[in-house]
Amino acid sequence: MQFIIFFLLLAAPLPFASARPIWQWFWVCLIALSTLLSFSRITLKNTWPSGWALIWPVIGLGGVAFIGLLQAWGNWGMHSVNAGATVAVSIYFLAHLVWFFLVVATFSSRHKVKLLVRWLTVTASLYAAYGLIVYFTGNKTILWYDKWIYPESLTATFVNRNSYAAYCGVGLQCLLADLLYLHGPLFVSFDRLRLSWRDFISRNIVSVLWQTVSFVILLTALLLTGSRAGVFTVLVGCVILVVVGHVRSEAHENQVRRTFSIYLVLGIGALLIAGIFGLSGGLLEGRLWGHGFLDNSRFHVYPLVLKAILEGPVMGYGLGTFEEVFRQFRTEDVNVLFDRAHNDYLELAMTAGVPTTLVFLISIGAVMTILLKSVKASGVYRSYVVLGVTLSVQFALHSLIDFSLQMPAVSYSYVAILAASIAVVRKKTVLHSGPNK
Repeated sequence: MQFIIFFLLLAAPLPFASARPIWQWFWVCLIALSTLLSFSRITLKNTWPSGWALIWPVIGLGGVAFIGLLQAWGNWGMHSVNAGATVAVSIYFLAHLVWFFLVVATFSSRHKVKLLVRWLTVTASLYAAYGLIVYFTGNKTILWYDKWIYPESLTATFVNRNSYAAYCGVGLQCLLADLLYLHGPLFVSFDRLRLSWRDFISRNIVSVLWQTVSFVILLTALLLTGSRAGVFTVLVGCVILVVVGHVRSEAHENQVRRTFSIYLVLGIGALLIAGIFGLSGGLLEGRLWGHGFLDNSRFHVYPLVLKAILEGPVMGYGLGTFEEVFRQFRTEDVNVLFDRAHNDYLELAMTAGVPTTLVFLISIGAVMTILLKSVKASGVYRSYVVLGVTLSVQFALHSLIDFSLQMPAVSYSYVAILAASIAVVRKKTVLHSGPNK
């Protein structure tokens, strides 16, 4: 089962982020087959955190898919303008929920969680390296196709630069979480570490080298996407991860030393970011000076989506039907194709209804509450727990103006990390021993 999960995470970004229906159905079928093959392992004992803390969020998230099916079947006054699209999106949603439990069941030990986080780091770094090769050799293709959009931006195997920037963020945050796990004590407890910097690096030369190279590759690729909101939300997530995930919750540690260590880490990170930005951030800088953070076209669309929501606030128009419904509300001011709302909250409210959207947001908030309550007691695994929260912050912000979570390569990676964070905290006892490198 671990091989299948690693395979999906490795292969999902390859065919245009798996955004095409054929690839979305392929992953749905693979997840369904994996569930059948490992049904005996997916038990409440293996997958459910102690105290049944996830029962209400899971019911809420499963209810969203159930509402979609009701819309498709036209029951209880609900009706979808495109029943086929609504059924498909409902099944995709259920597949992500099953995927969550597959990951929790498979990566039941914290050692395996480390492997998952590192696998995503390596995977994201490989795609970023491919993107850099394409970019610096002319940036003319996406895989074996001629590039038909965003000719100035690095998108690797993705079509949309904003979605790829979000995926880079997954890799960067996984890398930072692993760095904090492995090397956190170097910054937190100077008096308890009897190694000099030179000795430390010499003893960890392999991990230091590949982590440094991965960081440079991922950050350079992120900046070369030219995605303003993508870069901003990723950096917000990274800063929160470093600040919250860096300091272990040991009462006897000196507060001044902890504060100093945080500023030291942030300062070093800022210098690295500034240096890489100076070499590769010209595209991003030009877009920021020329257009600010947002395109004006979005501001023409949002009021129209709100109008559509007000005309059907409770039942919605059917999951996955944004494009069909929006055609009835668009005006002459909107002269660009919008097959998505570029705001996942508005799109969900429009297609699923406001009550269903609130249930979805409350359910995600409940999962975040479980993680936040467990941060203090998570010991050396603190950064892996915080990772689930900070990635959620990144996507919560990015979803205000884009749709990166509608890309399977991004959404499956995010759900895998969320499941890994839950796997870390699901046991009552959290070890406080040092990391096993």
